[in-house]
Amino acid sequence: MHRKQSKATQERHDRMLNELYKMLGNDTCADCTAKNPRWASYSLGVFLCIRCASLHRKMGTHISKVKSCSMDCWTLPEIQHMKNLGGNTCVNNQINPNASSNLPIALDDDHVMEKYIRDKWERKRFAIHSDSSSAHSTPAASQEDLVLFPTPSLSSTNSSLVSSPIPQQQDVFAGRHVAAAVEPSPSSYNPFLAAHYEVTQAQAQQQYHHKHVIRTTPFPSAALTTNPFLQQQVNMQVSTNNPFIQHSL
Repeated sequence: MHRKQSKATQERHDRMLNELYKMLGNDTCADCTAKNPRWASYSLGVFLCIRCASLHRKMGTHISKVKSCSMDCWTLPEIQHMKNLGGNTCVNNQINPNASSNLPIALDDDHVMEKYIRDKWERKRFAIHSDSSSAHSTPAASQEDLVLFPTPSLSSTNSSLVSSPIPQQQDVFAGRHVAAAVEPSPSSYNPFLAAHYEVTQAQAQQQYHHKHVIRTTPFPSAALTTNPFLQQQVNMQVSTNNPFIQHSL
């Protein structure tokens, strides 16, 4: 029950309600388009004729709360809520944008109108659903779109190693060119290339050690000179192999 209002308050609220009634679209019933509606659903924010108002009451106050524009007392929050919703045109654009096609032909049949009003306000079958529109506008991602970083296969990695020639690196100690893999950068790290780099470096070091340490070791001539027996054998070998010395002998 609302607290009893003064006469001045009632007159002020009636003037505010009449200003809403003069808005475009509020001069006809929001459901059946009958002229001069004198009832309203302040919870839904629309003006109604007396028959549609009775059908709104049958749905229950949890859906629609109806008042007479001339016989009931209106409070300021109720009028302000009606104003905020924008009137019949704004509400119907959301709840029933295709009113001309959804409106039943037999407007005089109360059963047909009751079904239409329940479909419109209770079941919201004619309303614009933002969830469904966003679902149509944004298609679901396919499995191909989800594969952002494909894993390279072993065959593709091996083929890239074979097709890519290994650059030649200058050996500053021996003056030769030896095969050496360029060290992979951290930004493009690949485990296969890293392993190939380590193996190539080991092979290059082993090859260098074999050529320049084992094969180039000088003959121990100093040791032979200190040993008279070995020195004599060397002199004899040289003299026998030299034709001039052999001729003189």
